[in-house]
Amino acid sequence: MLELVWTPQAERDLTEIFDFIARDSLDYAETTVMNIYDRAEQLQHFPQSGRRVPELKRSRLREIIAQ
Repeated sequence: MLELVWTPQAERDLTEIFDFIARDSLDYAETTVMNIYDRAEQLQHFPQSGRRVPELKRSRLREIIAQ
């Protein structure tokens, strides 16, 4: 299994996403952030399922869009 590494910026972004949504709904904020974590964990089990990050041109870096 591959290691999933969150950058400090990604962690800050998740905190900001949580804080923004939590102003209206703590439950929805938790659900949204957990959905993002779950989608990212998909890469550990299926690393080719994410798309290559085009602006970085490093094939080992992948991204998944979470909605």
